Amino acid sequence: MPFTTYHVAMGLLVGFFLRKRADWLTLLVTTAVLVDIEPVLVYYGFLSEQSVHGYLHTFIASVPMGVISGLLLYTIRRLTRPIARITYLNGEERCLKKYITAGLLGWSLHVLMDAPTYPDIKPFYPLIVNPLYNSLSPIALEVIYNTILVLGFMIYTVHFYKSYKRERLPRLSHLRRPYITK
Repeated sequence: MPFTTYHVAMGLLVGFFLRKRADWLTLLVTTAVLVDIEPVLVYYGFLSEQSVHGYLHTFIASVPMGVISGLLLYTIRRLTRPIARITYLNGEERCLKKYITAGLLGWSLHVLMDAPTYPDIKPFYPLIVNPLYNSLSPIALEVIYNTILVLGFMIYTVHFYKSYKRERLPRLSHLRRPYITK
């Protein structure tokens, strides 16, 4: 999908502010990648839907699929832990609730971002209309998405830099001299 960088930026932006309540890496992966498995499967003929944005691009599907995403990423957390550590996308505590919260939120954010840009999405299924499509002018949508893009990457870059510096600062405790009285 051509807007994947916007989805990544949204995951970085929202994940930064909710990193104590939701697993940041799970939020990022769900927002940017997992939801778009459906269009890939339709495109290559594994799913026979009329549209590349089918049932998984709905808010109603965000609930079960978000939970499944959270459970999946929780299950493989030992495999993703090194990635989270290297990218500083790891949270303080890695409990199941944070993974499920991230999956639910990530899936919903993806649908919310796609709905204004694609006429074939039915975000409020079983309603067959998309009231979000063309709800904003293309220029307004571009401004909003580009703002998310800049803020998301800027905030993550600052977070990454500060985390890197904090982790790499030498421990000065060994330089302390004992108090000597004369």
